[in-house]
Amino acid sequence: MSSAPGLESGLKILELVIKSNGADGISFSQMKQELDLNAASLTRYLRVLLESQFLGKADNQLYVPGAKLLRLSNSVKEFGEIGAISAVILEQISRSTGFTALWIDYWHGRLRCRDKHIAPEGVVMQQVGAVRTDYILHPWGYLWLAEQPDQDRKFLIEHAALGNFGGDMPTEEKMEQFMADAARQGWVDDRGSIYRGNRRIAAGVRFEGRLVCAIAVGMPDARWDEAVVQHVVQVLKEKAAQVEAHLSQKNPM
Repeated sequence: MSSAPGLESGLKILELVIKSNGADGISFSQMKQELDLNAASLTRYLRVLLESQFLGKADNQLYVPGAKLLRLSNSVKEFGEIGAISAVILEQISRSTGFTALWIDYWHGRLRCRDKHIAPEGVVMQQVGAVRTDYILHPWGYLWLAEQPDQDRKFLIEHAALGNFGGDMPTEEKMEQFMADAARQGWVDDRGSIYRGNRRIAAGVRFEGRLVCAIAVGMPDARWDEAVVQHVVQVLKEKAAQVEAHLSQKNPM
């Protein structure tokens, strides 16, 4: 037996409506038969879904996807197609800065490397396709941690899967500083303090108010002139804004 029967029924209703939309909707009696629910329970679930705009009613009184469900569906589709431009963005970053560029997705609370562009004589950085939870070892991890509620953040830090870490573990003070930087400015510079000889800077990309991915640069040898660092930061901020504009369709690329 499900531990949340109401939620399970609601999800099944949404699934039926989505599948039936090609046939212009589904009726109350069809759902009742498909779900084996009594009329009172089904009516109650439908009322909640209608009021929250996850469902709507067509002129023929059939149930169809509502405004909120359609908006979520479009958001997923829009962001899912961003992979088509990641290679272009990363190549532009590498060409402008001379450093390896990386694209990290935030996928079910994990750091997933979607793509990268390795600059000549640049650092290799994370393998494409790698999925990790070692948030505290990467500037893009601090961008993610800064978004989380206090208790969730504490849990994630305590249970970060560090593997065979060979660098310098950030102190609590340093972690707080990185998260403060992420929250204040939207980008994080680890200043080469985690992996010696490898300075990494990451900028977050937001879509509809939430952090969806990060673009980053890895700089061999942490001792770089401040003008070089500021150029890298500016390039990452500009490219992050470009991706955000593309996602919101305000300025299609």
